[in-house]
Amino acid sequence: MEISRSAFLVIFLFILFFIWSTYIILFKLRIWHLNRDIYVTNKKTMIFYLGFYLISLILSIIIVVLVLKGLIYTIEYTFDEKGNRIAKDNEVINVYTSIDFLLPALYLLTSLIPFCLVLYYLLNSKVSEYIKPDEVLIFYDNYSFNIDEVAKSYYVLKPSKTKKANQVEKTVVYESYISSSLIFFKLSKKFFYKSIIKKTVSFVLYSPYAIPNGSFEKNHKNLICMYLIASISILNKLFVQKITLEELLKNLKGLTY
Repeated sequence: MEISRSAFLVIFLFILFFIWSTYIILFKLRIWHLNRDIYVTNKKTMIFYLGFYLISLILSIIIVVLVLKGLIYTIEYTFDEKGNRIAKDNEVINVYTSIDFLLPALYLLTSLIPFCLVLYYLLNSKVSEYIKPDEVLIFYDNYSFNIDEVAKSYYVLKPSKTKKANQVEKTVVYESYISSSLIFFKLSKKFFYKSIIKKTVSFVLYSPYAIPNGSFEKNHKNLICMYLIASISILNKLFVQKITLEELLKNLKGLTY
């Protein structure tokens, strides 16, 4: 099948940039792996991205094979008596140095590297932490904290060493981060509550700064309980329809236990 070179370039550049845009998840998975505090939601995320990169890898292999077999090409050619590919201008085509092969090969490599990394993280991470509704309620009854301080706590995404030195660090504030879950409310309350839980677990595992003082031990489990409780008050200030902690806790199953 002959494809115009411009269309070929556009398609593969789009695919490559799309795959590269997902690489930020590798940073997140690495942090989870290093923390060793893995919840069910973290494991599910790893499995999802492993499947995503596996599908991409299989597709890239298929495309490379089709290119090598001459079923996909951008320049029409024939074969000489030696089996070489000859273009219309009688130029010998080296398929391994042609754009037809190099872009699919780069796509294959772009899919293989994250697939191997996610597989490594998945195999070397096991669910080690659990939070049940009763534990959140016990925390709610026994400890107090400043909701506004929770809302203003943050973590910092530092620029990669390979990027420009003058690139500004990105500060992720909990209030802004958790409020993005509101887009799911009209679509599905279940997705909405699950989004709050997933985002909260992820936020805490980034080891945020400016955590409010309290009489409780500041381990990941207690902090997740605190942030889940605080998320209700934070979101109720931003949204007309009020949400409750009880409804949120009904959706913990499958994510934190």
